[in-house]
Order: sequence, then C-alpha cells, then structure tokens
Amino acid sequence: MTLEIDLEEIPTLRTSKLRLFSVIEDENADIRDVERIIESDPAMAAKVIRIANSAFYGHAKTAKNIHDAVLVIGFDMVRCITLSMAVMQTFSSKEKIASELWRHSFAVALTALSMGRSRDERSSLFSGGLLHDLGRVVLVWKEPDAYIPLFQDSWPNITREQETFTFDHTMIGETVAQRWHFPSEVIDIIRHHHAPVSRLSSIIFLADLVVHQEEKRLETDLLRESSPVEKYLGETYPEFIHDMRNVYRQSTATIEGLI
Repeated sequence: MTLEIDLEEIPTLRTSKLRLFSVIEDENADIRDVERIIESDPAMAAKVIRIANSAFYGHAKTAKNIHDAVLVIGFDMVRCITLSMAVMQTFSSKEKIASELWRHSFAVALTALSMGRSRDERSSLFSGGLLHDLGRVVLVWKEPDAYIPLFQDSWPNITREQETFTFDHTMIGETVAQRWHFPSEVIDIIRHHHAPVSRLSSIIFLADLVVHQEEKRLETDLLRESSPVEKYLGETYPEFIHDMRNVYRQSTATIEGLI
C-alpha cells in the first residue's frame, strides 16, 4: 500500500530571500543592492561573513563587514547561501538525514558549477545542483516516519520510493519547483537528474555520482554507471568525472561551512 502525498500544503519560499536571489540573477546587479538585502537578514549576514573568513578562502585580511565578505566570496556563493537558506527554512527539519541531504546538495552544486560554459549555464547548474534532491527534502519534512527508514542501507532509489509513496522524489521535486516558478532548466534538472535528457541534467547526473562516491568512499565504476551521458556530453565525458572529483576535494571546507 502506498502513501498519498498532498503537495497542495507545500508552503511558498520567503520573499526576502527570493528578492535577493532575483537581484543576484540580474547580470546588471549592483553590489550595494545585494549588500542592503543581506544586511536586513542577520542570519544570512552572519553566514556570509563566516564563509568569507573560512579556511577555504585563506585571506590574510579578515572580512569584518558585508561589503568585504561579498567581495571575497562572490555572487555565486551568495546565491548559494540565499537559495539554500530559503529552502532550508521552508522545510526545517532536525533529522540527521536532512543535514546529510543538504551537505550532499551543496557539494553537487559546487561541483557542477565549475562545468558551466556560460554565466546562464553556471547559474542553472548551480541552482539545479542545489535543488536536485528537493523531493527528498520534502519527503523528510512531510513524511519522516515513512521515508527516513528507507535510508537504512543506502539512499533509496526511485523504485523503492514509488513502492512507498504515490510519487518518487524527482516527481515531487518537479511539482514543487513548478509551484515556486523556478526556471524550466532547473525544473528539467530536478526531474531528470537520474535519467539525463540534456547537457545540464547530464552534468548534474555525473556530479551526483561523483559526490556520492566521494562521500561514501565507494569503489564503484563511474565510467560504466555514467555511460548514458555520452549522448549529451560527448566521448570526452570521462574528463568531466576527473575534473569534478578534483573540484569536490578542493571544496570540502566550503561545503562544511554552508551547513
């Protein structure tokens, strides 16, 4: 017997963070506009400054204010903090698996970001990577008693989710992203990150595999598992795996600082 999931009860994202996110997405964004919005949110301001002063950036000069911090970490990282905090606050959970999901999502986002060929592509990869497991986050928040036990041995696959619920996490994530009016490229990534249908969903598919392998110290054959992406990334796709692994290992300090 499967459980019904009522997605009509899904809340909306907090407007202040959406406003900052849309300002950052504007290629003509002014740094003072970004700083003013960050300053109005003490929790966000504290996180931005903390990450700017983390070991990952390693600057001799301490970032003591929002202006210095934004200059150090850049708009891409501010966007990461903004979107993640908005979604994390919307689906707040004290469950241990929730923190693991977010750590994994940050890692996929940062790993995939570096593979983008243009500003628009990097933006879609970043947002799509951060939200690719949005459906899992919703299930942990909405049905923890039924969903969390499915993580006992490994992260539940789509078939196992469909046996338990009326939807799997890719379908739930797609539905929520549509309700929140996210860009079509991001919705496509969320829906198809386990079965790529485009260049962007292929990159997230690979980043997801690489990060899982690194996190769990698995000895899986990524070349064999990732063969479906050749259609969209070409014969040189193994180079993506090599580059992603290096990016992940270089970004671990930043990932920890984001949680």
